[in-house]
Amino acid sequence: MEHEQEPKWEGKAIIKLKGPSADQIWALLSDFFTLNKWLPGIETCSRVQGVSGEAGCIRYLAGTAIPSPDGDSVTWANEKLLSIDPIGMTYTYEMLENNMGFGSYVATMKVVSKSHEGCEIDWSFVMDPMKGWSKDVFVSYSEIKMQAMAKRMEDAIHAEYLKSSLSFFLSLSLSLSMEQEQEPKWEGKAITKLKGPSADQIWALISDFFSLNKWLPGIDTCNRVEGVSGEPGCIRYCAGSSIPSPDGDSITWANEKLLSIDPSGKTFTYEIMDNNIGFGSYVATMKVVSDSDDGCEIEWSFVMDPVKNWSQEVFIYYLDMNLKTMGKRMEEAIQAGP
Repeated sequence: MEHEQEPKWEGKAIIKLKGPSADQIWALLSDFFTLNKWLPGIETCSRVQGVSGEAGCIRYLAGTAIPSPDGDSVTWANEKLLSIDPIGMTYTYEMLENNMGFGSYVATMKVVSKSHEGCEIDWSFVMDPMKGWSKDVFVSYSEIKMQAMAKRMEDAIHAEYLKSSLSFFLSLSLSLSMEQEQEPKWEGKAITKLKGPSADQIWALISDFFSLNKWLPGIDTCNRVEGVSGEPGCIRYCAGSSIPSPDGDSITWANEKLLSIDPSGKTFTYEIMDNNIGFGSYVATMKVVSDSDDGCEIEWSFVMDPVKNWSQEVFIYYLDMNLKTMGKRMEEAIQAGP
């Protein structure tokens, strides 16, 4: 039938988040002018008029989220915030001009607390039928985008938690630390247990020396400097924001050299060379240990010079938090499959 003769489409998608609280998600979702941070395919989200979070404000969106029926390489839309209820953590918006083939489209986003289980994002809509789509396909497509958006929000909240925790413990360490030049070497170990994946599966991921950015939070870049990954002597360049620079640099970096590797024992040792994070001598060993039928463990041990403004206890705590996150990311990657 012709679309103008069809009834309105109505639908809903619910995305559950186990980690973040409703307040944390609402703080991100309620900023009407930052959708490009969270929704895949939206490269631009800019203010057209009004103040973000106030009814009547309008945003301009552009990207590749939904194909244009006219074949335009970039699709765009203006969207207007109709109403917002911060207490109820909900807002309603409508789509105005666009080149994606939308007619009337009104949607509501709501964040619902789920006691100790985190929260969920409820997205519902009422719209005119769209040429080339079915209602079921549109809902399924939107669910996929919403799941990706929720994952980005979870990652951002977790990264901010690590950053704030690190700042607190660094401040504590600074007030308690002695002159580092007089201290002996620091030695320590962090261990995380994984119940699902096997030792072989985790080793296949962790032994790729040039892919640390996939697993370790705060590492945005991990590139080959020289050599072949998995061969002693190869060097990687790591950069990001995982450890603050003592000189206040916005990007911290280090070159790391693989000293030895034992695939049969599932272990390798590396050292930090040039860096801007205040490290002197630092040698660490990563080892994957099979745990019978219960999965495996990742062990991360180190011997290093004391680092100014840190304590050994704080560094081990920081290492332990990052190792747990790395193990969780590897578990998710293995569960997701190739």
